[in-house]
Amino acid sequence: MHKLLGWLLCALKLYAFAGFDEGMPPRKSEWNAAKKDQLEVVLYHMVCDGSLPLATAQKAMATDWVAAWKRYVAGNAALAKGHVD
Repeated sequence: MHKLLGWLLCALKLYAFAGFDEGMPPRKSEWNAAKKDQLEVVLYHMVCDGSLPLATAQKAMATDWVAAWKRYVAGNAALAKGHVD
């Protein structure tokens, strides 16, 4: 189950690095790959500790990652500094 989330997060991260986030702010804005990495870490830990369903994390990343960052990372600054095991 966690491998599926990892695969999805990796695929979405490639879009951020390549600049393919259609409809999203330009890469030079504050909403860049580093922010997306923070979101990835927070969602990973939330899914692993059972506080967020996998499907919810996947939908958050796939639909509007900026809104997801504001919802999940803004209140979890310490968790966002971690890493994905």
